Amino acid sequence: EELLNAARQAGFTPRLTAGYRSSAEQQELYDETMRGLLAGGSLSENEAAEIAKMRVALPGTSEHELGLAVDFAEDAALQSWLRDNAWHYGFILRYPAGSETLTGRESDPCHYRYVGEAAAEQIHAMNATLEEYLSLFYADSAQVIFQ
Repeated sequence: EELLNAARQAGFTPRLTAGYRSSAEQQELYDETMRGLLAGGSLSENEAAEIAKMRVALPGTSEHELGLAVDFAEDAALQSWLRDNAWHYGFILRYPAGSETLTGRESDPCHYRYVGEAAAEQIHAMNATLEEYLSLFYADSAQVIFQ
């Protein structure tokens, strides 16, 4: 609400196009993407699945299913404002242009994730993706040992 109110005070009319999604809704979105990719007839199911994973999170892995992500309607001026200001409210642009190899997802200028104000400030200052930020704290080779 604070982010939306700040955007309004800055003269924008922010409109959310997505927030929380159930697993069933995420599955339908993924299936719809697959159907669209396969409709052209030029892709195999495996090729379509690889492309679909870059566009839509696999069901069970979506930040929307966690309730941590929101998508804003496409508006270039608002998106510019959000890139500069969302971090003040604990949100980061989740899939910035040029981050595809780091995030495993296509660029999405409308998708923001809540990470908390402290983390958002650090991520913004570093001009980093969430993956780059988390790599400072967690290693792929880390092991959890139960005693």
